[in-house]
Amino acid sequence: MDMVRPSGTGGLLLLRSSGRDLLTSTGGGATLLDERELAATVEMDPTGNDGYLRELSVGPAPVDHVDRLIGRRMSGGFRREVSNLIPDDRSNETLLVSLLDMVPIGALLSGYAEMQAGDHTRFSGSALTAQAGVCAGWRGDGSLMVTIRRTGAVPTPSGAPAPELTLAEDADSWQPVPELAVGDMRRARRLDVSPTEAGWSVDAMMRDTLMVSDGEIVLHEWWVSLTTDREMKVTGVIADPRVLPWTECVSAAATGSQLVGASLADPASGTGLARGEVACTHLNDTLRNLSWAPALRHHIVVN
Repeated sequence: MDMVRPSGTGGLLLLRSSGRDLLTSTGGGATLLDERELAATVEMDPTGNDGYLRELSVGPAPVDHVDRLIGRRMSGGFRREVSNLIPDDRSNETLLVSLLDMVPIGALLSGYAEMQAGDHTRFSGSALTAQAGVCAGWRGDGSLMVTIRRTGAVPTPSGAPAPELTLAEDADSWQPVPELAVGDMRRARRLDVSPTEAGWSVDAMMRDTLMVSDGEIVLHEWWVSLTTDREMKVTGVIADPRVLPWTECVSAAATGSQLVGASLADPASGTGLARGEVACTHLNDTLRNLSWAPALRHHIVVN
């Protein structure tokens, strides 16, 4: 998902998303199972802390009822409404729902581009107070909140240079993506499922990047590896924080273990994730997305 503001900060936010499902053979090569694209226009409120969906299109073919999301606010139940409109997402429209799931995230994340451009509307005044305690990075006694209380502002994250995403052992692991312009942002997600002797291996990652004058930088990046039994009950979890903006963020890695014993085949497996100062909202998003692993598993024939 690319987050673009063609008129600069304060203008309309354009979200352009694409995704695909691939079945990769052990001998090399991949079969395309599904592909989807999405374009959305979000008009943000003057405060920049919320907005509503102004335009939406999906492809390559239209989908019934999706236009009912137009006019929906980014906060307060957008994802729940997606589930209501497309109730068969686990079997029929998994990829489309995955793209729709990112729309409110794009509205939230776009604030980093505004901050980088010097517009701190979202990161000043009461907005800062409201964020306290929302996650590990914003814990009340953490380094970020100490800085905010001292300076009255959120420091602009510097990020880290963004390396190539394509996996060396899998040349098809990412679809081609357009170049970002300065000020554009991108969220990239990958979910891989493969069989093991005991069950399944599930590997996921997410990365948020921002294009600055010196190149693309990473703001958030998590990698999560799971093992499951044959019924996709989780037997082990490793959450690896690759890049995060604040010192305390990495402590949230321990919350990945909460999925041990849960069944990825149960849509409710992602509803009881840790919240507040021990958690990371970006890790939680990655953990929630693991519930789509069973839909990918069904394409794999195990002898």
